[in-house]
Amino acid sequence: MEDSTLCGLFNWRPKFLQPLATQKAYLLVYSLLGIIQGMSSSYLSSCLSSIEKQFGVTSSDAAWTFSGNEVCQILFIFLLPFLSKIKKRTKWTSITLVVSAIGMLMCALPFLLKNKDEYKDGWNVQHSSASPLCIPGEDVKKHCTANSVYDWYGLLSIFLGFFFVGFGTSFFHSFGIPYIDDNTSKKNSPLTLGIASASRMLGPTLGYILGSACLAIYVDPGADVDLVEGDKGWLGAWWLGFIVIAVLLVTIAPFLALFPERLPGDQNTDAFRASQNAPEQELNSFTSYWTDTKERVIRLGRNKVYVYSSLSTLSFLLAIVGFGTFIPKMFQYVFGQPASSSGSVTGLSKALLSAIGMIGSGYVIGRFRFTARTLQTWNVVVGFIMFILITAVFQIQCPVELSVYRGACNNECVCQDSNFEPVCSEDGVTMFFSPCSAGCKKSETIFVEGNPKGVVVFGDCNCVAEAALTLNTSTDQQWWNKQTSPVGASSLPHPSGSALSVSSSVKMDSAIDGFCPADCDGLFYLTLGAMSIISLLGSSTRVGSVLISLRAVDPADKSASLVIMVSLLSMFGFLPSPLIIGKLLDDSCSVWGENCGEKTSCLLYDNVKMKRNISIFVGIFVFIATLLDIGAWWHCKDLRIFDDEEKEDATVMSPTPHIQTQDNQKKKEYI
Repeated sequence: MEDSTLCGLFNWRPKFLQPLATQKAYLLVYSLLGIIQGMSSSYLSSCLSSIEKQFGVTSSDAAWTFSGNEVCQILFIFLLPFLSKIKKRTKWTSITLVVSAIGMLMCALPFLLKNKDEYKDGWNVQHSSASPLCIPGEDVKKHCTANSVYDWYGLLSIFLGFFFVGFGTSFFHSFGIPYIDDNTSKKNSPLTLGIASASRMLGPTLGYILGSACLAIYVDPGADVDLVEGDKGWLGAWWLGFIVIAVLLVTIAPFLALFPERLPGDQNTDAFRASQNAPEQELNSFTSYWTDTKERVIRLGRNKVYVYSSLSTLSFLLAIVGFGTFIPKMFQYVFGQPASSSGSVTGLSKALLSAIGMIGSGYVIGRFRFTARTLQTWNVVVGFIMFILITAVFQIQCPVELSVYRGACNNECVCQDSNFEPVCSEDGVTMFFSPCSAGCKKSETIFVEGNPKGVVVFGDCNCVAEAALTLNTSTDQQWWNKQTSPVGASSLPHPSGSALSVSSSVKMDSAIDGFCPADCDGLFYLTLGAMSIISLLGSSTRVGSVLISLRAVDPADKSASLVIMVSLLSMFGFLPSPLIIGKLLDDSCSVWGENCGEKTSCLLYDNVKMKRNISIFVGIFVFIATLLDIGAWWHCKDLRIFDDEEKEDATVMSPTPHIQTQDNQKKKEYI
């Protein structure tokens, strides 16, 4: 057996490894690495709001910080002229995945190198000797002392970390998918690609679960703090998951390097046919590299199916990537879901159904051997359905809109506007920026069942009565006794230590510490169900789209087509989409956090404005993607997905004239 089909590294190719030189073994290792790769992006998404809180940055700043992966993939296009030199694709993919592991560790460095004393009393808690109550004439600003939360060196470390992650992402997709397709017969390719793609969907599921588990742990696990999630000063262990993912990558990635240049056995594959062709003349000068690259780009640029499919994917990702990145944060604020669960619940439903859609569609396509036009017709139909569903989902709105009441009732109070400590009127619907802004002059702690720390109730609040008259609201005395800790609710220590029984009467001028209750669980699960359907439908088109893109190009241009695709999608999709969605989120902020006058992350959003702006952006580009799919449908009528049954060893006919020429048939190579 020739060395190009033997497992091992360099001259070490022991016999006990050779039984592993199979498609199933490679698919297992590749799928495991796909799961880990998928975990990194979803883990980041689930921890996004906590990372913003850690570094005191806006959503736009966070999007720039995490763009290192996309910047690396954009630069990856400069490797295009040297693809013909890369023969052992599995080895280089393995090496770059180890580099990705190093990048993951760099993302955790800002915490590992930080002074842990800053976490011992809770994160970013402003220390003030002044009372949070309304004290006429008292200038509370002079009492505020707090450390700056900005850490630009930490943000730079995360940016560089994700830049290194981009190396592994680029090689894993650009070389991994062609390797699978090249070493698989056309009849088995749909199911194989479906399994490989589904693994990258299972990864986000585990990433969301990992994020949920980490955020349920205090940021400094060794600190002795009396805090639970939702308390002021709570910050989840956002850094922990990066270390877990790095360890998994380093453990499994080296096994990928042991696989050969091509797998032995099946002769009805592009890899075998390429090995039988005479090798091309070696490129040995910059001019020859440039000429070869230019010819490849021209061939791909003239391929209308490839161009329309690529542009459709680009438009769709521009709409979805940023939305997917920030969706746990949106659910946290729109539906009042805790940070630790908003990501995991969303990810489980989305990723699991996506995996089912990919594997199921791969099996169905291989079983019924659909034509390219049939596959593209399904893409168009799903595009229009997704446009309608996405538009409908954004119309679902929690009936209790969290907004801050402001009036002239607290003019006698000198309040610190940078101290956002929300309190809610006893009517359960009117919220105030702080006890001081509500005009409250006293407070006491009421102990209720299920809340051993007690509920802080503020009294003699001038603005509560005014708001009740202005907004025509009525008393709901027991809502604070029924709620289970709204997102962001704080538990301020009571200065006097006095307590009242549950049966004590709360006067109409009282306010309760924390956010007003918003029971939106029903609408949240309705939205989750609709998003799950969208994920299932969208994933059912993935395998067909990949097959069309691979079959539309010359086999020698597969890796080149994916390299160009990865770079362009990163430049015009993955990079700008989170930045645009982050800017739309920032524009929807109604209350910005401040740390003794230093602006930090957003604390409260105008949910109606947020959903309206994002829905317009997402809807427009999903619709454009569907129109481009129609263009691909029009030009793919002659494209063959499968070889003829009578001629399993025949090459796949391209729908474009430039691939069918005799000259181009002579230029096939195995990269």
